[in-house]
Amino acid sequence: MKATIKVGYLISYDYSYLMNSLESIYDFADLIVLCYDKDFKTWTGNSFSIPDSFFNTIKEFDKKKKIKIYTDSFFVPENIASPMLSETLQRNKLGEFMGKGGWHIQLDVDEYAYDFKKMFTYLKKSAFLLEDPENKPYSLIAKCIVLYKKDENGFYVIKPVNEEFYFATNNPKYIRARQTNWTCLYTNQKVIHQSWARNADEIQQKLNNWGHKTDFDGEEYFNKWSNVTITNYTSLIDFHPVEPSVWHKLELIKFNDIKKLIQNAKKIFPQENPYENLLKLKKIMKLPFLLKVELKIKNKLYNYFN
Repeated sequence: MKATIKVGYLISYDYSYLMNSLESIYDFADLIVLCYDKDFKTWTGNSFSIPDSFFNTIKEFDKKKKIKIYTDSFFVPENIASPMLSETLQRNKLGEFMGKGGWHIQLDVDEYAYDFKKMFTYLKKSAFLLEDPENKPYSLIAKCIVLYKKDENGFYVIKPVNEEFYFATNNPKYIRARQTNWTCLYTNQKVIHQSWARNADEIQQKLNNWGHKTDFDGEEYFNKWSNVTITNYTSLIDFHPVEPSVWHKLELIKFNDIKKLIQNAKKIFPQENPYENLLKLKKIMKLPFLLKVELKIKNKLYNYFN
């Protein structure tokens, strides 16, 4: 069975971050889908716009004709108090649009799957996991390198890197954002997430429109984020707004340009070779009594801010 790799992006007000992510995965994906609301509404009902120049750039970039556009209605007025419901709806519709079969990856525009060749090899050599997605559904778990803030000194990065998120699945039926109920396999691969390393206006825009809008007090946390500087960042301990210990401390990485950080990421945050884990998995799955073993992810929502 061929391990087709499909990558979907949800496009909205922060569309400008997409190219850095696309450049990381373009050569390895078989299909890439850009998905946005046809009425240019966010999940909270606010309006956004995407200039024609963005689509012109995508068209010029897409030399191999891998990229498709999918638009639909994803803002549900009844969900305005719980925008995560609309996010989950959009992700499920995107999964349906990309079609059955293969590996389904959904990335945010500010998530950069650097040194993707290692994960590409893992996905291609794990075709045996794709044989029966209805009865043997799997999700692959990756780790998230969260960029918390940026100033003239560089990027403030969450350490240690222990936040996990649902990276790919053979059965794109989501229950909350990218979270599934499927058996989870841990790849130890890492993805850079430029989550909070934006200017203040962009952070306010994010807090008012994303799926986590009602999960915590955004204004209070914005003030906390705003006060982080070169003189006090080391004093921040256990500061994730929902699961404090997931974000233990900050480390300063002295790059002032995100492209340079991505280019040097495999030296700073080297990717593990997942092939050894895959060989072990193949041996395990040959034993019938172990096919029932569930490697479920811990019941914690590590997909916050992804």
